[in-house]
Amino acid sequence: MSEQRHFYRKKLTSTGYLILPSGEERKFSLLDLSLRGLQAEFDTNPGLQPEQILRINLPDQSVEGLVTVVRVTPQPEGTCHIGFQINRMDGVGDNTYRFRDDDE
Repeated sequence: MSEQRHFYRKKLTSTGYLILPSGEERKFSLLDLSLRGLQAEFDTNPGLQPEQILRINLPDQSVEGLVTVVRVTPQPEGTCHIGFQINRMDGVGDNTYRFRDDDE
Protein backbone atom coordinates (compact mmCIF):
# COMPACT_ATOMS: atom_id res chain seq x y z
CA MET A 1 0.00 0.00 0.00
CA SER A 2 1.44 3.38 -0.91
CA GLU A 3 0.81 6.58 1.00
CA GLN A 4 0.44 10.01 -0.49
CA ARG A 5 1.92 12.73 1.68
CA HIS A 6 0.74 16.29 1.16
CA PHE A 7 3.03 17.89 3.75
CA TYR A 8 6.74 17.58 4.48
CA ARG A 9 7.50 15.43 7.54
CA LYS A 10 10.34 16.55 9.80
CA LYS A 11 12.17 13.64 11.42
CA LEU A 12 13.07 14.45 15.00
CA THR A 13 13.46 12.92 18.41
CA SER A 14 11.49 14.56 21.17
CA THR A 15 9.26 13.61 24.09
CA GLY A 16 5.50 14.06 24.10
CA TYR A 17 2.62 13.13 26.35
CA LEU A 18 -0.71 11.58 25.44
CA ILE A 19 -3.46 12.59 27.86
CA LEU A 20 -6.02 9.81 28.23
CA PRO A 21 -9.69 10.57 29.06
CA SER A 22 -8.97 9.44 32.64
CA GLY A 23 -6.36 12.21 32.92
CA GLU A 24 -3.47 9.73 32.96
CA GLU A 25 -0.47 10.78 30.86
CA ARG A 26 1.39 8.33 28.63
CA LYS A 27 4.89 9.37 27.59
CA PHE A 28 5.98 8.80 23.99
CA SER A 29 8.86 9.56 21.65
CA LEU A 30 7.97 11.86 18.78
CA LEU A 31 9.47 10.40 15.58
CA ASP A 32 8.26 12.88 12.98
CA LEU A 33 6.01 15.89 12.69
CA SER A 34 4.22 17.65 9.84
CA LEU A 35 1.62 20.39 9.54
CA ARG A 36 -1.23 17.86 9.70
CA GLY A 37 0.16 14.86 11.58
CA LEU A 38 2.77 13.16 13.69
CA GLN A 39 4.16 9.73 14.40
CA ALA A 40 4.78 8.63 17.97
CA GLU A 41 6.56 5.62 19.42
CA PHE A 42 5.30 4.13 22.68
CA ASP A 43 7.31 1.63 24.78
CA THR A 44 4.30 -0.71 24.76
CA ASN A 45 1.03 -0.80 22.85
CA PRO A 46 -1.19 1.82 24.52
CA GLY A 47 -4.38 0.11 23.32
CA LEU A 48 -5.54 2.94 21.07
CA GLN A 49 -7.98 2.48 18.20
CA PRO A 50 -8.20 4.33 14.87
CA GLU A 51 -10.59 7.32 14.95
CA GLN A 52 -10.07 7.79 18.70
CA ILE A 53 -9.65 11.50 19.57
CA LEU A 54 -7.20 12.40 22.35
CA ARG A 55 -5.24 15.31 23.78
CA ILE A 56 -1.46 15.56 23.46
CA ASN A 57 1.23 17.83 24.86
CA LEU A 58 4.53 18.42 23.06
CA PRO A 59 6.51 20.46 25.61
CA ASP A 60 9.71 20.67 23.52
CA GLN A 61 7.69 22.37 20.74
CA SER A 62 5.55 24.36 23.22
CA VAL A 63 2.27 23.11 21.73
CA GLU A 64 -0.70 21.05 22.86
CA GLY A 65 -3.94 20.04 21.22
CA LEU A 66 -6.31 17.38 19.90
CA VAL A 67 -5.34 14.52 17.59
CA THR A 68 -7.10 11.57 15.96
CA VAL A 69 -5.50 8.12 15.87
CA VAL A 70 -5.13 7.08 12.21
CA ARG A 71 -2.71 4.15 12.41
CA VAL A 72 -1.55 1.67 15.08
CA THR A 73 1.52 -0.38 14.11
CA PRO A 74 3.00 -2.78 16.71
CA GLN A 75 6.75 -3.22 16.16
CA PRO A 76 8.64 -6.56 16.37
CA GLU A 77 10.74 -5.33 19.31
CA GLY A 78 7.60 -4.67 21.42
CA THR A 79 7.23 -0.92 20.88
CA CYS A 80 4.25 0.53 19.05
CA HIS A 81 4.13 3.30 16.42
CA ILE A 82 0.98 5.42 16.39
CA GLY A 83 0.11 7.79 13.56
CA PHE A 84 -1.96 10.81 14.59
CA GLN A 85 -3.77 13.39 12.50
CA ILE A 86 -3.71 16.85 14.07
CA ASN A 87 -7.18 18.31 14.60
CA ARG A 88 -6.23 21.35 16.63
CA MET A 89 -2.94 22.64 18.02
CA ASP A 90 -2.24 25.67 20.20
CA GLY A 91 0.98 27.24 21.34
CA VAL A 92 1.82 27.21 25.04
CA GLY A 93 3.51 30.05 26.90
CA ASP A 94 5.15 32.50 24.50
CA ASN A 95 4.38 30.32 21.45
CA THR A 96 1.48 31.97 19.57
CA TYR A 97 1.08 29.10 17.07
CA ARG A 98 -2.51 28.09 16.36
CA PHE A 99 -3.85 25.45 13.94
CA ARG A 100 -7.43 24.29 13.30
CA ASP A 101 -8.38 21.50 10.91
CA ASP A 102 -10.38 22.76 7.92
CA ASP A 103 -13.27 20.47 8.92
CA GLU A 104 -13.81 22.17 12.29
